[in-house]
Amino acid sequence: MRPTLKEKKRYILIRSIEGDVKWEDIKKAIREFLGDVGLAEANPKVMEKGKGYIILRVRHDMVDEVRASLVLLDALLSVPRVSGTIKKIRDFIKEGR
Repeated sequence: MRPTLKEKKRYILIRSIEGDVKWEDIKKAIREFLGDVGLAEANPKVMEKGKGYIILRVRHDMVDEVRASLVLLDALLSVPRVSGTIKKIRDFIKEGR
């Protein structure tokens, strides 16, 4: 497959400030905000889950929509970093930011 036809991805670091965040809750919020078609277009996938954070992979052109949908969650969240590589997100976490 030619590189121009590949799906470009972004990795979103979601930190829980208050409460626990589950993948099912995030998926439900995205579905409520974007609908089933928007959820399929965003193609979100949990890449890593740790204590107090989740790394979510989404399509590059749906990052803003996915971030906006997180407002619908009851838990207090922050999105301190969006990156094109998962390595940069992991380095960001290791630095303790």
